[in-house]
Amino acid sequence: VRGQEYGLELVDTAGQDEYSIFPAQYSMDIHGYVLVYSITSEKSFEVAQVIYDKILDMMGKVTVPVVLVGNKNDLHMERVVSTDQARKVADTWKAVFLETSAKQHEAVSDIFTRVILEIEKADGNSSPEGKCFIS
Repeated sequence: VRGQEYGLELVDTAGQDEYSIFPAQYSMDIHGYVLVYSITSEKSFEVAQVIYDKILDMMGKVTVPVVLVGNKNDLHMERVVSTDQARKVADTWKAVFLETSAKQHEAVSDIFTRVILEIEKADGNSSPEGKCFIS
């Protein structure tokens, strides 16, 4: 991003319930988060919101760099979470909001670019050693 290399650590919590998916190690030395839900699943959208609340509680912060991602945009006929609904949640979090289709590789790389830029912004545009971790 902007000629700088970053190391990213990804943790996939899909399929786990919201009570076991966020152990304490996911809040230590983490600079930003990407929370992904399926636009075809209200439950996954609710879980993303529970995880966000856990992140704030564990980090003891009011805001953290977050990108909220609605995935499966290619299944628009099966949509149950509206774009407006998700955008409102992201706005209350002061988070970036994107919709993607992993299947069609639509806007996937934008997710990582946006979270890195949000991390830089939160750090005052400085990134020691050009490394950050995303969970």
